[in-house]
Amino acid sequence: MFETTHASLVGNRNNNQDRCALLESADTVLLVVADGMGGHPKGEEAAQLVVDTCEDAFMRTKKPIVDPERFLEHIARQAHEAIITFGYRHIPAIDPRTTVVLCLVQNGLAHWGHVGDSRLYHIRGTHVVGKTIDHSYVERLREQGIINEAEKENHPFRNYVTRCLGGSPTPPELTLSPRPARLEKGDILLLCTDGLWGPLGDERIATGLDSAERLSSLLMRMADMAVDEASPSSDNVTGVALRWLFPAIGQATTTAPVAPEAEKSDKLTQAIDDLKTALEIFDARTRQD
Repeated sequence: MFETTHASLVGNRNNNQDRCALLESADTVLLVVADGMGGHPKGEEAAQLVVDTCEDAFMRTKKPIVDPERFLEHIARQAHEAIITFGYRHIPAIDPRTTVVLCLVQNGLAHWGHVGDSRLYHIRGTHVVGKTIDHSYVERLREQGIINEAEKENHPFRNYVTRCLGGSPTPPELTLSPRPARLEKGDILLLCTDGLWGPLGDERIATGLDSAERLSSLLMRMADMAVDEASPSSDNVTGVALRWLFPAIGQATTTAPVAPEAEKSDKLTQAIDDLKTALEIFDARTRQD
């Protein structure tokens, strides 16, 4: 019914703080990607706790999962609490953080959610028909019309996320897909870290997967390309992919990108709030260096 694969490269970093998982049971599959935040201690441990939490929840939950969205929210909340507990166990306490993107596929439908700037792409042919919207400072500025898409690439705070797992006792909100995406034959779901999507961009990601070649070969070639493009300062590069092999179940629908959050009445005030969040992260990174 589907073909799955994953790839994870260290890039030009000293260690790999990315983690990923493909969990399958009968006709249900859970795809997971987490990117440990390097500006905080033990980012790789935070990402691993996400994977561990997903594995435990997936194993314990009866399939097909009755309420996919609630299941994804439960995973994110449990992973966040595990990361906070892990940090408190250290003396002195530490503050590990990670992004996460999750996708549950069953009954020909894909349900996804994310926190941070790790992304999901829903690709049909050479077109991106669905994509998550980053929880990042520059994305918020773009949504508010303060900067444009091109200015995001060179913005000094382009790597700062505004939402993550860990870092605060209160669990962050998981942004869910606006509706389940009905999969058609040949559709590809790609979950990836910014080390993959950053150097390549949406168009090259879509066209790079548009081939009858084995999905594992396509994804590995794309990961290698991302490292080469970003060298000598490539981030960790990780991706998990699923190709749907059967025709759509029932009436096909077009998947819309995740809608941005409601526009704030005072754009400047919101931008200042997000800048404060980014500066807090920057300050924490500086103290660690």
